[in-house]
Amino acid sequence: MRHIWTLLTDATEATEAVQTADTSSLQSMTGMLNTLMLIMLLGFGAYGIYTYIRLRRTYEMFPNKFMYPGNCKPEDCVDPDGFLDYIMPRVLILSVAMLICGLAYGVYYVMKLDLLWVDIASMVVPVAILIWYAVAQRKASKLYW
Repeated sequence: MRHIWTLLTDATEATEAVQTADTSSLQSMTGMLNTLMLIMLLGFGAYGIYTYIRLRRTYEMFPNKFMYPGNCKPEDCVDPDGFLDYIMPRVLILSVAMLICGLAYGVYYVMKLDLLWVDIASMVVPVAILIWYAVAQRKASKLYW
């Protein structure tokens, strides 16, 4: 009887150890993904602010994958001044929105809030902003290229 009790105790301890290991590996993966999301949002916003400031200072088109519609080259633009007037406020809005999303996500990540609506909003809002910007770029490609 004592051997069975020892066997059951060992099996229980082994099961608890596996469950703890699974939980900690899942938490570390989630933490890594949260950190990556935070870095991407803040980096995207910071690069957008840099692009806006450079556009504001020079008011000329320069090589940048961030602001041009897909496969559109700056030298092929029909109306560069019109394009800059069109895209500059949208770049600023996108950049500030991404910085705000990054800061909000950072606060959410540091405070370790576990709310479903916050999880959903932290993914949906940045994607919605990117979709809005992609639509604006598509419209710019029709108007200025």
